[in-house]
Amino acid sequence: MFSFSSSRRAAVVPVASRKEEPAKVVPALHTPVPAPPRIPLVQNVSSSSCSSSSLSRPHVSFRSRLPALGPVPAPHPYITTPVLNSNPSDISPSSIDDVLRSRPGVGRVVKARKPRLAKGSHYAKSSLRPENVPAQMRIAHWLTEWSLSQLDEMRRELPPASIRKVNEVLVESWAESTRKTQGAALLRFMEHCDELEVPECDRMPASSYLLSSFAASHAGKVSESCIDGWLSSLHAWHTINNAPWNGGSAFVTQVKKGAAKMAPPPRPPRMPVTIGHMSALQSRLDMSRPFDAAVWAVATCAFWGSCRLGELTTEFENYVDPKKSVTRVSYNSASSLGPIVGGSVSFRIPWTKTTRNEGATLSIVGPDSLSPFHAMNNHLGLTADAPPDSHLFSYPDADGAWHPMVKDKFMERCNEIWLEAGLEELDGHAFRIGGATELLMGGVPPHVVAMNGRWKSLAFLTYWRNVSEIIVNSFSSCYDTSRIDAITKAINSFCSAPV
Repeated sequence: MFSFSSSRRAAVVPVASRKEEPAKVVPALHTPVPAPPRIPLVQNVSSSSCSSSSLSRPHVSFRSRLPALGPVPAPHPYITTPVLNSNPSDISPSSIDDVLRSRPGVGRVVKARKPRLAKGSHYAKSSLRPENVPAQMRIAHWLTEWSLSQLDEMRRELPPASIRKVNEVLVESWAESTRKTQGAALLRFMEHCDELEVPECDRMPASSYLLSSFAASHAGKVSESCIDGWLSSLHAWHTINNAPWNGGSAFVTQVKKGAAKMAPPPRPPRMPVTIGHMSALQSRLDMSRPFDAAVWAVATCAFWGSCRLGELTTEFENYVDPKKSVTRVSYNSASSLGPIVGGSVSFRIPWTKTTRNEGATLSIVGPDSLSPFHAMNNHLGLTADAPPDSHLFSYPDADGAWHPMVKDKFMERCNEIWLEAGLEELDGHAFRIGGATELLMGGVPPHVVAMNGRWKSLAFLTYWRNVSEIIVNSFSSCYDTSRIDAITKAINSFCSAPV
């Protein structure tokens, strides 16, 4: 068994043992209790005893003290019953349900799926980690003993409504996609802890040794960025529980460096959408069908505007987030001169990855043969009856019902055509890569390409540095080497110019 020591007393869990010793529990809530000294390793005493009263107290596994597994209240809708009494002296120790009620769900309602366990996983079910919680809410609803004691502290100072509001705003500080990634990291961390039989009270705050063990266990299996992302997710989990973070220690940092050197070879650069891919779409899409017309409009805007596909499409069929999705109302109000002016397309998107809620105004222009102007004209003409608050690239089905352009459906249609044309399948980011590459190859100055794609650094030049390998792999016939030489000189001049 892998043991870790903890300098913080274990949180009191509302189980049968409390009823047996009520006199010992209540005073502990109001009288500061000094933390027991950390047990030296040379004493060979297991720290899994996680006792708040005495080191000599016989250890009882935390799992054996948890209430029996049973149905946990679904995260939506949340119970609004107050979780504290008006008189602080009447506050009882927080329970798991108390913590879950104090942390409301945010965003759309999602049907939870069972955690996707790794092969050979040692994951153990626990009442602290309800299975009916979607991945993007695990950061708030997967708890530890620390979570219970943290709510105890908050209840002494804040009323329940304030606690819920604080937690709601705290969770909203991370984008839903980020929280979904964090949920996957928490699952991997819990699998590691269960494999080593780490006591619940030692999982938060996680010691530098436990974090290092987690990182080292995946060394040589995943990339450096993957391990960094997992540890960043654990840091966020500690933050939402107001727990100390030990991941910044020199010890953990050095382990991460070692894991980076042991990382497997990086994947080859992702292939871009090329002019050949765009021509295949144009020739095979039925521009008289509203869905195909919308696909072509998205494709031309994403390619020539170097857009992230998520800025133009939605993730779900039945949920359009007005804070992040461009609608026809915002499009039509973007310019007093009309939505399409002088052969260019201009509209405002309410949210981007870098500017967040500030959004950005897109001004997109392309050659007449693959013009976003003509594509948008055709799309808007076929969907003139769309509700004003619908998604900009929405389209009607055969029954007249309107649907937003979902990213997966868009890419499915594109890949279907590319496979028919003898081209390989691509992912959504290929439009952004391909658009930036084509503009550079076409002689557009690098700083203009950066502005077009809303890059705030030279990160977009990564696409250019990969272009020679990309060309060798698949597309050498698409580009003239003299163009490459000319643009290389322009980029070198741009990079060497003083900032």
